[in-house]
Amino acid sequence: MTLTSAQPTFQKNHHQQAQFLQTLDQRHDVAVIVKTGATELFDKAILQLSTILQPIESLLLFSEVEQDLGQHHVRDVLASMPISSMNNTDFDFYRLVQTYRLESQNIASLNAMPDARESHQTAGHNAAWALDKYKFLPMIEQTWTLEPFHSWYVFIEADTYLCWSNLLSWLANYNPDDAIYLGKATPMHEEGPGFYFGHGGSGFIMSRAAMLAFHSADLVRRWDFRVPDLWFGDFIVAKVLADELGLFISDASPMLSGDSVTSIPWTRVWCQKMITLHHIRPDQMQALWSFEQRRDRNSTDPPPLLYKELFDRFGAHLTWPTLKHEWDNFANADSALLDHPVHDEFNANANNSPGTCSEACSSLPDCMQWSYLNFTVVQEVQERQGESVSNGICYLSSTFRIGEISKPSSWVDDQGVRNIHVRSCGWSAERIGSWLLRETCA
Repeated sequence: MTLTSAQPTFQKNHHQQAQFLQTLDQRHDVAVIVKTGATELFDKAILQLSTILQPIESLLLFSEVEQDLGQHHVRDVLASMPISSMNNTDFDFYRLVQTYRLESQNIASLNAMPDARESHQTAGHNAAWALDKYKFLPMIEQTWTLEPFHSWYVFIEADTYLCWSNLLSWLANYNPDDAIYLGKATPMHEEGPGFYFGHGGSGFIMSRAAMLAFHSADLVRRWDFRVPDLWFGDFIVAKVLADELGLFISDASPMLSGDSVTSIPWTRVWCQKMITLHHIRPDQMQALWSFEQRRDRNSTDPPPLLYKELFDRFGAHLTWPTLKHEWDNFANADSALLDHPVHDEFNANANNSPGTCSEACSSLPDCMQWSYLNFTVVQEVQERQGESVSNGICYLSSTFRIGEISKPSSWVDDQGVRNIHVRSCGWSAERIGSWLLRETCA
């Protein structure tokens, strides 16, 4: 089961589409801000600029290095930070990026540089990720300085897909002179129950009133010293807005989504408008953009783009096999079998193998897909070398997703034990087919 990318077919219709979007832009004064990184700038942002960002007049790009990208200028959002605020290991990466730029070296190669701090908060992340949290507050402040008094400010990342027409028609429901902070509400359990932040990759939006309040309170200078001890930048934005301005996130999911094309839970969003997607590869960015152009080419006022239409483009041709090896359909995003009381009668066998997991799914009327994680531990210390234990866990889901290739992973932990993870999964094609026949968006 594979995704195919449509070839670009929008060029000859671009003028008509641009006219339509320009008309919308005149009705809704919106600035778009892209936060990116020096190591990914030429891999991701270039395609964004040639697709979703084409019609946007009020556009800013921020990174950790000052440079040009085609006709666009990318600003170093950290250049004005006080030297005292840079006096920690998170900025080793920043200093090295500046050196690489001056010496004409390959900045993208620094993507492999590890995070200098070792903790559960930084596990699996690189030095570029560690620096990223420092960009958010100055990005908001500099945006207001460069582009003041727009109605709306939309902050996205370089792998975010943005449906511009859906965004503009949706924002027409709000008053920009109210202090508003919109985003995909994501829980931050470390901050206590009930605290949510707007996930950065899904995009977050601030009204003119919220931006003005942020600017007037001089928040960047007052929070500089606290950022090193906080976790990540999109959470920091929410904390600053809550603590300083009493402004909390308004949830805009699933319109603003952290899902990619392959992780969309179709049954939950079917008739909803799609405004953003995240973790979009360049080939997917092009395919989505081309799809939008073809869809809207003959209309001066096209209807809102729904998730259902994305499925028609990216999922309708798939066969939904009962078993697919080395593939992850993200069933584990829903519920672990052992933790779900409805599944108690299956606990004895479902975790034994992919086959028993599949049988458990078949036995539950609302199960549309399953996934199985097999984990093996092999002793590599000399006195117990070669000893191994294998086990697994079954996940069941009442929705369905396309999923992605998931090659076996292997690593040795600090106890000298090799861990091997292998995933497999499957779908109920009959149940998915029946659901698709029933569902309409009247």
